[in-house]
Amino acid sequence: MNAEKWSTSFSGWGIWLWKINSSFAFLVILLTIVSNGRADLVFMKDGFFLQGKVRRDHQIELDPATKEAVAYPKGFFQVDDGARRQYFLPSQARIAEKDQPESGEKISYPKVLFIPHGRPMPSIWEVVQVDEWDDKWDRSFIFKGPNGLVGMRQHLGTITPDWARVDAVNRHRWGCMYLTKEFSDLSLRKLLDSNPESADKSDATSKDRLSKATKRLNFFIQADRVTEAEIELSRLRNFGHEGVESYEKAKLSVSNLKAANLVSTAKRYSISKQHREAKFVLAGIDGDMANERLMEEARNIVAEADACIERENKVKTLLSKLASILPKDDALVKPLEAVLGEFHVDNIDRLEGFLGQAEILENSKGATDGKSVGKLAALAVTGWCLGKASAEDKPDRAFQIWKNRNFILSTLKLASKAARSKAVSEEIKGGFLSQFEENALIIGNLPPIQGEVQISKEAKEVVPEADNPSKPRYHYQLPPGYHPGRKWPILVVLHGSGEKPQEHLAKWSKQAGEEGYILLAPHWELGGAKSGYAYSPREHEAVLGAIHSSKHKFRIDDERVFLFGLDGGANAAFDIGLSHPDYFAGVIPMSGGAFYFASAYWRNAQQVPFYVCNGDYAGDLNLKNREIFTNWASRSFPMIWSQYKGRGVEWFAGETTQIFDWMRPKKRLYSFSSLGNGGGLGVLANDYRSLRPTDDSFYWLGFGEIAKSSQLTGDKWNQAVQPAALSAWVDRPANKINIRSSNCVEVVVKLVRNSQGEGVVRMDKPISIMHKLATVWNQKKVDPDLETVLEGVISRGEREILILKEVRFKP
Repeated sequence: MNAEKWSTSFSGWGIWLWKINSSFAFLVILLTIVSNGRADLVFMKDGFFLQGKVRRDHQIELDPATKEAVAYPKGFFQVDDGARRQYFLPSQARIAEKDQPESGEKISYPKVLFIPHGRPMPSIWEVVQVDEWDDKWDRSFIFKGPNGLVGMRQHLGTITPDWARVDAVNRHRWGCMYLTKEFSDLSLRKLLDSNPESADKSDATSKDRLSKATKRLNFFIQADRVTEAEIELSRLRNFGHEGVESYEKAKLSVSNLKAANLVSTAKRYSISKQHREAKFVLAGIDGDMANERLMEEARNIVAEADACIERENKVKTLLSKLASILPKDDALVKPLEAVLGEFHVDNIDRLEGFLGQAEILENSKGATDGKSVGKLAALAVTGWCLGKASAEDKPDRAFQIWKNRNFILSTLKLASKAARSKAVSEEIKGGFLSQFEENALIIGNLPPIQGEVQISKEAKEVVPEADNPSKPRYHYQLPPGYHPGRKWPILVVLHGSGEKPQEHLAKWSKQAGEEGYILLAPHWELGGAKSGYAYSPREHEAVLGAIHSSKHKFRIDDERVFLFGLDGGANAAFDIGLSHPDYFAGVIPMSGGAFYFASAYWRNAQQVPFYVCNGDYAGDLNLKNREIFTNWASRSFPMIWSQYKGRGVEWFAGETTQIFDWMRPKKRLYSFSSLGNGGGLGVLANDYRSLRPTDDSFYWLGFGEIAKSSQLTGDKWNQAVQPAALSAWVDRPANKINIRSSNCVEVVVKLVRNSQGEGVVRMDKPISIMHKLATVWNQKKVDPDLETVLEGVISRGEREILILKEVRFKP
């Protein structure tokens, strides 16, 4: 093959342009599908990383002069790890490490594949049946495609600790790739025990049997399969003196693997602040089973856990002692007992003022100054309610703040808006709620509004009451260390069409527990099993309502709400995530497509990262995902696209670990300075867009009403309809908001603030609002409205971003 090579560069990487003889072009492309000789590392700016070969898409064009095919780099950058292509943007990358050599066992089962008149492979719409591998590494595979059910035989040709290649034996020319982690321990054991390269045969020589046993052991170690590696290790001693020697040499490797897995699990518990669980995992580890580096990691995790547990116990002891010293009729006794019940070490900073003076209690022997004790109690109560910066040592103020807290909590528990409005009106007349900033701090530090009395760590279902069937129905599961005294991230998982929510929940349960996530599985498929996703507001409410309900029941971190969906649920995740982006820190559609509204709403992803996963034989959804990914890439929106080779619409079990890695550093992006870049409906605009009246809120900007000409429903899709559009930017020195809109009858501006006191504009100064070139508000003073704040908490369960006031106007 004649070829010339030129190089260009991207962030230090060599990107090669090949001039290829046209007769060999297809062969070259085909061979690169499974080549995986090196492992590059690409680190994203948030710390998430990808590993594999760095490549760039290219296109083949015919040189008009030489009539030769030329491959030009063009399009997306990708990391190829053998089983999948993971697309990313150079603007997302921070550091790249090049050409780390790979090594590992590779086990093959050669088979000549001859498919006369083989037809091209159709799209795989649904995997219907997958049999177990037989002893020839063949299996039956049935899927649903465009023309109905298709049955075929497959052969597993090669498997490594990282990936496996599977090819069709009949009917179609087709190969596909799997991550080895998608195979169960039992499946891997059966495969290796039946392959001539690795099978143990009793009639073989001892040397040959030992060689194959070592090969199997190395494979299981490299594949991170502790149980199977331990089984294989124990068998080595059956092969005489050499086997015993090999056993002694390999014993440390297997012990280190087991220890590394324990340390890795404990580290996940530790990062998620589940310290007792981390200690429990490491209870059985010792220096005989792990090297010094692993032991040092284990000791650090245990030391951190012990320190946190010690701090927690000390604070609880001090609070208990303080409550016992106070006179029984003291007004702060019950507040102190409540603080003691709600306390979690993750929020110890709220008691900083109290702990700074706690030596008074530690040094006392039953006889203490009543005045000093009262001040200590006040510091504990006010610090817990308002945060360390607002703690006071005045008992009267502490009681008043606690009274206000109880009022706010009891008002939020009232069933009707009218009852809440009446309660607020009467309380304001009494003069108890005049300090708005103080009340905002109280709201941010409240326990769950309707907290569970009995905390269960098993999966449970929430079913609507008979008299209120419109309430959301969902399953949930709490992490092992759940405590309502601190905030927890939540992963909302939308099951596949026809799948039961509890079945899908089980796929995430173990790892979500280790990572410290609350799992939430709404019943979104309202038309019954296999009815699919209908793009209706009712389905949006089923999902968002479940999130609202769970935020009232549990202490959820508003900044770390993630949305996942599988096939029909992935279509829903695309649609709901782009229709309501201000809810989510990230959206993960798997085996779904950006159809209908998502194709019109792609600009709404400008502040919410997407992690999209599908197979490249998934038909139209793969094309739609490439289309939306192209749009996102052109604007440098934050996203990752993981595409499995030769796979269709299915559950990719090996993806979950990387999804948690991707979510770990992320928090919701919430800009107070600008939303979109204006420009109306122009090609270059990034306005927030809506085609449904219910898709009406985008961070602090919203649609009160959109024009009838811009409204669509899911069953009457028309891509020619122009959506309503909104964008805004803030002139901070002038305390002015500038807004642009199209096809909008009414605009809503939400004057909001977060828990750090940051907001869109300053509420203590006059505010101006401009719409295009017209002045809507001119230097108006706006006071925060407690009723608006509480209704915002009720309607969304949101306590990180508080709505102080809503301003509505007609453009």
